Amino acid sequence: ERKYETVFECAQRGFIAVHKPFAVRLDTPRGWSEKTEDGTGRVEKVRFIPRWDGDASCEDWLNIRFPDMHHRFCHQLDTATSGVVLTANTREAAGSAAKLFRERRAKKRYLAVVFGWPENDEWTVEAKLSKDPDDVKGFKERVDEENGKASETSFTVIQRGYCALEGRHFGAKVSRVECRPVTGRRHQIRLHLMHSGHSILGDQAYSEDSDSFRMFLHALELKMPFDDETLTFATPPPPSFEEAVSAEPLATTGNR
Repeated sequence: ERKYETVFECAQRGFIAVHKPFAVRLDTPRGWSEKTEDGTGRVEKVRFIPRWDGDASCEDWLNIRFPDMHHRFCHQLDTATSGVVLTANTREAAGSAAKLFRERRAKKRYLAVVFGWPENDEWTVEAKLSKDPDDVKGFKERVDEENGKASETSFTVIQRGYCALEGRHFGAKVSRVECRPVTGRRHQIRLHLMHSGHSILGDQAYSEDSDSFRMFLHALELKMPFDDETLTFATPPPPSFEEAVSAEPLATTGNR
């Protein structure tokens, strides 16, 4: 599940879509400088430190696989999330994709494995979102109905079952849920599921699960209705999304 794959490649249209593995960044942040404490100079900072030999971002992989192109990400995908990512290698392609996202005509589908059994088979969350001022690292967002930005996500339960992952959540009630965001706020799906009382398995920012080996959120499909044709970029969920959920109750005597 940690392998890159090319989902779509069309030089004429200027697009390449990639299956991004979980736990890898989209881009490779460069160094930047900031003022010294006394304000008299600047000091260089480094944002990206490889965590292991061969640690590479999606940008790194694209530059190696397609070395003669400039790759522009048409949308964002969280580091912890796997799935389809669309890139443009011409200004014209990037502009046409940006227009669809700006007009909210681009349609996305995700698959998540969440804690618990949602009461309803389908529901929609419109909770507003903003930066979390209590997060000193500046990473987390929060539900903020007073000052947040409008956000909307629809959910459909695909399966209710039991966690089959070895560890402390073995046998717990979990569900596979399809997620369809209308807006594109940062961490929107993760927060809207948490707000619904069903955080994502392995989401270390918005659940209490630091035991699962990954965050179970996968970008299944991106549909782009261009003027001349509609292009659909899709990649199936990794096998673990099905294997993590058992349809039958599991014995929970002791951790597996």
